[in-house]
Amino acid sequence: MTPATRQSARGPGESRLVRVAERSAIGIASLVLSIGLILLLSGYFAGRDQAAVSGGTSGPGQAFSDLGHATLSPGQPRPSYNSNPPTSGPHVPEAVVRDGATLNDDQLLQALQLGNVVIVYGTPKPPAGLSKFASTAAPPFTPALAATGGFSFMFGPLFLVTILLYRNYFYRSSVSVSEGHFGVLVIVAGIGYACAALVTPPATRRLSKPAWITLLLAASGVVALALGETFVQLAYLAIGFCVYLFRQGVAISATTILQEEVDDAYRGRVFAFYDMMYNAAYVAGAAASAGFMPSSGHSPLIIALVGAGYVLVAAVYWVATRRGQSSPGSGDSDGPGGSGAGTGMPTSAAQPSNS
Repeated sequence: MTPATRQSARGPGESRLVRVAERSAIGIASLVLSIGLILLLSGYFAGRDQAAVSGGTSGPGQAFSDLGHATLSPGQPRPSYNSNPPTSGPHVPEAVVRDGATLNDDQLLQALQLGNVVIVYGTPKPPAGLSKFASTAAPPFTPALAATGGFSFMFGPLFLVTILLYRNYFYRSSVSVSEGHFGVLVIVAGIGYACAALVTPPATRRLSKPAWITLLLAASGVVALALGETFVQLAYLAIGFCVYLFRQGVAISATTILQEEVDDAYRGRVFAFYDMMYNAAYVAGAAASAGFMPSSGHSPLIIALVGAGYVLVAAVYWVATRRGQSSPGSGDSDGPGGSGAGTGMPTSAAQPSNS
């Protein structure tokens, strides 16, 4: 029996099952590869701290025995620690939720358990130079990186939907015709990509860059929902123009923020991570949707999820930037607290009276 005869002998149900299995295998393999790449690069960069702030076998100060980091339940009695403030010991896991706040013993021990460096000072204001040292040793989180990754993750399924629509829905009868019209879409998207360089500079002179990123993310969701659900070829030309303009506008603003906020010692490392977020998140988003996307690309559910995802990323990014601006993290605060990297002073009430 020839291969063509064997293929024709398959029933429609079996052929459909094979196609689903193939798409699922491709999606799972792509997702695993993306996650592996993210973990590999994250581990690579995480292990390259500045030598000037790395630990050593000896140093100034007094060493205390390690009392472990056993977990206590709220209300359990605390043991006697061997230092004041404590450097190790059983505690209730309690995260430090904002900068410039006083720390109780549980927050202090949890921060130390997670590998943070805590510098305790007994004055309302941090000593001179501590804020600068803290921001150099541990730069603040930049939400622009997360916004870029979120945009790319949502862009992946939308790109895959568009390819399948042009091949198997708009022009299913002719490959050459679908390729020709898809080429027109590429040209239109390229025009939108170029227009971002014309639109973003004047826009960011009137709006802050975080506000512009938020607006572009939200606009992407609106465009995806309003035009994507029509499944009309002309509407997807408009989507291609708008989404590529929005994507490049986010990229321009995010890279500018990184240039302004990241110290020179970390800038190359951060931009390497930025490139990984930009590309790996895009592949991961497409892979995550490949397993349940129809071969025609006609999926109102996926378009709805993409649109809602863009709006959600916009809301989370805006809240993150607002929290970052409202936190007291400067060294000029009059209240007891920490420097810009989250150092703090444990309250006197939280310090046990042991030696």
